[in-house]
Amino acid sequence: YKERLFPGDRLLIRFALLPLTIGLLGTLSDDSTRTWFFALALLLAAPSAITALTISRSAGGMVHPSVYMIFLSTLVSSVVIYTLLDFYGMAAFSYQALGYLTVPVLGLILPLLIARWLRHKYPISTAKFAERNAAMAIVLLSLFVTVSFLSIDLESFWPYGIYAICFGLLIRITAFSFARQGSLYVIDDYVSMAYPNIFLVIVLAQILNIELLVHLATWFLVPMFALAPLDEFLCQRLQRDTKDPLLLSFLRVEIQPMHLRREEEV
Repeated sequence: YKERLFPGDRLLIRFALLPLTIGLLGTLSDDSTRTWFFALALLLAAPSAITALTISRSAGGMVHPSVYMIFLSTLVSSVVIYTLLDFYGMAAFSYQALGYLTVPVLGLILPLLIARWLRHKYPISTAKFAERNAAMAIVLLSLFVTVSFLSIDLESFWPYGIYAICFGLLIRITAFSFARQGSLYVIDDYVSMAYPNIFLVIVLAQILNIELLVHLATWFLVPMFALAPLDEFLCQRLQRDTKDPLLLSFLRVEIQPMHLRREEEV
């Protein structure tokens, strides 16, 4: 069984065409809505979050497509975010933005190479270390969320929190629509497109000093976790049956007819 690991057409639509279209509409709008268009365009242009790896695998994904999606979406997003900043007269911040965009790539590739070398060299010790220290990732993530909310007023949940929840639903509908239906990698497609690197957007919003974007991106952390039951429901609908011939062929699993298995047992 052979299939493309990476849906190039869908990725370009999701991470390039959509944010650039929204950004271009913003440049043609009046000053009162211009910032909203820019904020929405940046949120859409954010690359896949590294946490998509863990989420996708937990939901039954194949992991490797998620790695490719994170890497390639970051490359596409680098060009798109640079273009958006130029559209809105913020080209002076482009180099800072590109610098922060390299962090997800390095944060993915370097640990991956180190982990693969350690798993090959010290398989048992590495597995024990990963099992005993897995909670550290949750602690660090919780710390970032806490620090992010220190910079905003919690009363800003109305209206920014409501807008963030609406955007969280919208981006999941978009991801579900763009995921390759019937593909072995459909869960990776969905999760990678539904979980933008919101931490990167928060940092960019602070650099650009756009209060609206800071509030909107920070409150987006709420639906990112609160909508987990919805993600579980959608991934169950996307997941292939364990007896699917394509999945068994991919995994190189052969199921013998019942009468042959009985003969072998005898």
